[in-house]
Amino acid sequence: AYAASLSGAEEFEKQFEGQRPNDAPTQDERWQKCLAYYSEARVIYAALMRETKKDLFKEVLASTIDPSIRYAAYQSHLPRTTAVLVIAKRCFPRSDSDLTTAVEKLDPDVLQEEQSASGAAGKDSGSENVPNTINWRSRTANIADASIGQALAAVATAEAQLSSFLSSENTDSTSREKAAAYDEVLIASQDAADAT
Repeated sequence: AYAASLSGAEEFEKQFEGQRPNDAPTQDERWQKCLAYYSEARVIYAALMRETKKDLFKEVLASTIDPSIRYAAYQSHLPRTTAVLVIAKRCFPRSDSDLTTAVEKLDPDVLQEEQSASGAAGKDSGSENVPNTINWRSRTANIADASIGQALAAVATAEAQLSSFLSSENTDSTSREKAAAYDEVLIASQDAADAT
């Protein structure tokens, strides 16, 4: 994953060498190479994060890998509404069977396309319920960035879980447990603010 992220960074930096306009096919090819390397790193780090549950991998993804994939996808003229994880899965070099096998050994669902409402889609914070619009102060705006839509879907899911927890009237719950139930909503809300 680290070697792939370095190779992706190398291809990323090559884009700012001062290419002439007639080098456009070469630039598109380089962006595709950049996407392939960063996608490889993204998928491996995501599998490691799910396996080890360490925040270090989440930090690497959020600070370096995901923004680079988003920018390379933008330069490759991919729609902004496509989630980074979906781009990474599509651009992952599946031709390397050893790598694919090793990654799927860590997380069997890491390369599965999220087309069904169950399975892998359920793991990614309700990705089947990603909103396309948002209402605020009696106005409606389209959500153009997939990461913002996914973050808002995560907030809605966390709010629903909190509501069901509070309405179940757990008489056994202490005030500390009730206060802790708000943590997921607060974390999801902060993630949505960060995505925005």
